[in-house]
Amino acid sequence: MKVKKFIQPNGHNQERKLPSVAMVFNGKVIENEIEGYRTLTVSGRENIDFRTSTAPESNEILTKDLNARVIRVTYEMSAEENNEFQEKYRLLTRLLVTDADVSIEFMDDPNVSYKGQVTHINEIQPTSNIVIGAFEIYCASPWKEEKATVIKGNPMKIRLKSGYDTKPNQIKLVVKENTNRLTVRNATTGRRIVLSGDYEEDDVIIVRIANNLITKNNQNIMHELNFTETDFHKFLLTGNDDIDAVPSSTELEMIVKARWL
Repeated sequence: MKVKKFIQPNGHNQERKLPSVAMVFNGKVIENEIEGYRTLTVSGRENIDFRTSTAPESNEILTKDLNARVIRVTYEMSAEENNEFQEKYRLLTRLLVTDADVSIEFMDDPNVSYKGQVTHINEIQPTSNIVIGAFEIYCASPWKEEKATVIKGNPMKIRLKSGYDTKPNQIKLVVKENTNRLTVRNATTGRRIVLSGDYEEDDVIIVRIANNLITKNNQNIMHELNFTETDFHKFLLTGNDDIDAVPSSTELEMIVKARWL
């Protein structure tokens, strides 16, 4: 079967513009990768769902945790011939199917991103020159993250507009005097990260809490974390924090992403 060529309702081909809800998936705008593809609707970005447990007699909520987020994207895709459509569909599948979570953004909300991967692609029926399809993106974490902000200074002030607690994406220390102890302190909460070892001038220490990793000059020194004095995985930024590092000569830099629901 030959698929009819699509003509705009006014009888003229019109210059294609990106829809406001166009998606940037793993760094690529699908409309720019596949001619004839267009995002129609996106749902699930505003949805917030909790799982709860309640007391058996009073039904009082005992625990409340966030569920994963599922984003559903509906699209249309057009082609002049059946074989051309199949080629486009294979390309779409190649773009969408990943082995790990990727970054996802939408044109109408460019300041935040999601992390997830496609877990379901709907069956479609290519019976005309325009086919409507849909796929679902599973985001294990429902949080939306703002673009990274780099903050420098010792001491430094952290001011997050969202007000939600978050972990710094990266803490960087540049040693400026020989010492056997380094401390990063959140003066607002009292929580600290303490390292015990031999540190010399110009050593570069990188702390990535989410990755459970600390390096000195690109070498793993996680064993130098002083666990008895450190609040490593509880070292949160609460939205209005004063941070410093000891020794005071240490250069301090943080990469922070505010998060939203």
